[in-house]
Amino acid sequence: MRWINRSFFRSVKFRVATVYASLLTVSFLVVFGVVFAYSQLELYTLMDRELSGTVERLAFEYMTGQPLPSEYGTVESKKAMRAARGTKQKIRDFDTMLVFENMQNGHTLLLGKMHGQLKIIEMGPLGRSYKVADRKTPEKPELNIAEFTREMPVGGRQFDYYWTCRKDGENIFGSGISASDQKWVKLLTYKPGAGVKFDVVNTGRHRVRVAYRVLDDRQVIAAGRSLHDFDSGIERLLIVFAAVAGSVLFLSFICSYLIAWRLCRGVEAVSIAADAVANGDYSRRVMPHNSGSEIDQMMKNFNTMIGNTEKLMEELRTISDNIAHDLRTPLTRMLGRAELAVTGNMDKQSYEDAFAANVEECRRMLTLINTMLDITKTEAGTNKLRLEKFDLVQLLEQAIELFTMLAEQKKIQIRCRVPEMPVQINGDRMKLQQLIANLLDNAIKFTAAGGLVEVNLQLERNTAVLTLRDTGCGMSEEEVAQVFKRFYRADSSRSLPGNGLGMSLVQAIVNAHNGSIEISSQIGEGTYVWVGLPLEHNTAE
Repeated sequence: MRWINRSFFRSVKFRVATVYASLLTVSFLVVFGVVFAYSQLELYTLMDRELSGTVERLAFEYMTGQPLPSEYGTVESKKAMRAARGTKQKIRDFDTMLVFENMQNGHTLLLGKMHGQLKIIEMGPLGRSYKVADRKTPEKPELNIAEFTREMPVGGRQFDYYWTCRKDGENIFGSGISASDQKWVKLLTYKPGAGVKFDVVNTGRHRVRVAYRVLDDRQVIAAGRSLHDFDSGIERLLIVFAAVAGSVLFLSFICSYLIAWRLCRGVEAVSIAADAVANGDYSRRVMPHNSGSEIDQMMKNFNTMIGNTEKLMEELRTISDNIAHDLRTPLTRMLGRAELAVTGNMDKQSYEDAFAANVEECRRMLTLINTMLDITKTEAGTNKLRLEKFDLVQLLEQAIELFTMLAEQKKIQIRCRVPEMPVQINGDRMKLQQLIANLLDNAIKFTAAGGLVEVNLQLERNTAVLTLRDTGCGMSEEEVAQVFKRFYRADSSRSLPGNGLGMSLVQAIVNAHNGSIEISSQIGEGTYVWVGLPLEHNTAE
């Protein structure tokens, strides 16, 4: 069965279509089965009611020798039992055998025995009045049954049978009972007891529904109806049903497959795009196909994810290039000094100067690597903060005091405005000290001589707000958008010392303290930095 392993049969579309088609077909089968069973039961009920009425009439004629008046008809068994009980209460020794009802005036006719004599009681409505009449059982009652003297149906098609016989199946007499029919009549087992009973017998040509009644003298009154047309109709109905069920299964599979195909278009598009991304094409995107809100949302999320991945990969390439550039230059200088020291003829002082320069280059590269690791650990949360309560005002004043000498050398004025009361913050003292130092260093570095750096600290609700404003060279909007990227350096800073990691570290520290940072700048007018730090840090240790 290799065909089962084909991709079509293992696809989601095929499985969904199969499940939906199967469910719809099973539902159709269940509904049809219920309707079929109910219809069959109703047909049998109607047939049994008619046959039962015929047997009751024949029994009346058999026992009285007279036909039942046309205005009387049979009644339901429950109603007959109520009438029999009511008669028993009025006439104690009367045993009811048959009950009929007058369709015109509502009178009830009861046939039974009292003290061994056959009697007929006619009761008025609600049993208020009654009268009793004697009846004699005829010597040969079967000869007086008019129903048994019917002529055979035209064309030889036999639908109804009427007969009487002994309980053991002997002495069969009736209408439409041929010599061949007597075989299946004798096969019937007549169960004794009150009321009409039913059975089904197979004649060899067709089935017959039989209703019979066993009388007190062990005589059987029976009527039968052929089920040929009924069975033929059932066969035709089953054939039609099988055709309809097959059509339902086929059409439901086709429709379900088309629906599943439409829904899976988005998934297939995402799969194709994912393969392209896996092969390195990060520019691939998926267009929504109106396949449903869930599928379209998945496509949008996929596009967002790929966009972020493309951005990260681009940043990774940029960072790699910047790292290679920043490390290549000092390594080249170190290599040149080392080669010169090995091959050249230098005095002791030159050797010491070469080794000292190489040590400084190594220290600078080590600082670069440690800063990168510090940023990565801080962003990933692996570098846990050492939280403690301290005064942010005092920390800020100490940092400004350290940078005052550098500012005075460049003839830059530093203005500081802080609250008179302490600002107690729960944070990492060393990390926040690095944050303030980097901001002050950038402000002084990019401010020309005679410029101004303003530092303000204030409280806003439960947040400490630190702002720095300088009158430096400023940046464009494009440069401000890139300033937090690692190794990014604006055009105005390329001639100044630095590695482009300062603001990346500042942002990582702010985020680690659940704070926020914003920068605005204009070329030639300076830069404004806004940092908000919550007083209470709720990150788990």
